[in-house]
Amino acid sequence: MMPTHGKSQLLPDHAAAWALDGLGIDSGGLDSATPVRLRRLHDPASPGTRWPLKDDLWLWFGAQTGSQADLAACLSDAERDRAARFRFAQDRWSYTSAHAGLRQLLGRLLDEAPHRITLHTLPGGKPGLCPVRYTARRAAALQFSISHSRGLVAVAVSGSPVGVDVEPIRPLADMEHMIARFMAPGVLTAFRAMRSPQDRMALFYRNWTLGEALVKAMGEVIGEGFGHFAFTPSDPALLTAIPPLWGPVERWRLGQIEVGAESRARAA
Repeated sequence: MMPTHGKSQLLPDHAAAWALDGLGIDSGGLDSATPVRLRRLHDPASPGTRWPLKDDLWLWFGAQTGSQADLAACLSDAERDRAARFRFAQDRWSYTSAHAGLRQLLGRLLDEAPHRITLHTLPGGKPGLCPVRYTARRAAALQFSISHSRGLVAVAVSGSPVGVDVEPIRPLADMEHMIARFMAPGVLTAFRAMRSPQDRMALFYRNWTLGEALVKAMGEVIGEGFGHFAFTPSDPALLTAIPPLWGPVERWRLGQIEVGAESRARAA
């Protein structure tokens, strides 16, 4: 039984964000306001057999339930070996659950046993279908991203390059330092102007998850952090600044999701 997210579960609050590369979605030019067809999956093993289109985004969130042995059976040998090297059980679960959820979802779409699916790592570290086995065309047509934290994991699938990030919402003593080091200067100014701890945490996790999701969608390692990205301070989630290599800002669709005892989705 795969872990699922349901209304009856008492989950810690998490912040999640996604980023979708809109290049090629619109025939009439880029428009970041064009809706993405967002679909929440309750079970990674039952998305149907139709592959997602370029403007489709399928999201699955998994909470910590289910048998570790059942999840591990979905993994490749290399993934099982890596999971076993995690020191803490919570970290073993989150790694195993995220990769098992992805493989179950892909197995349905590819009509293949989850543990037999051949993945490879792209230059920036992003996972993808092996183009040698599945052809470059099919590998490019089925894009995905995973994120895992203690207590919650996420899988995103699309016909376009996609990234997803999920983080537990909790106070951090060094939030201001992390903003100064990794985020755009305007975030630090806004953070210092806020008096409410809740507002400060919301701002921090908004920018952190959106930045992580964007980097994952790019498939790049951004060593200097998210300092060259800037986002709107409130919904809708939009880019306001990005390096020229990855622009223009209208290229990207962004969205945030709050996952907890009561979850709600917000998509741009």
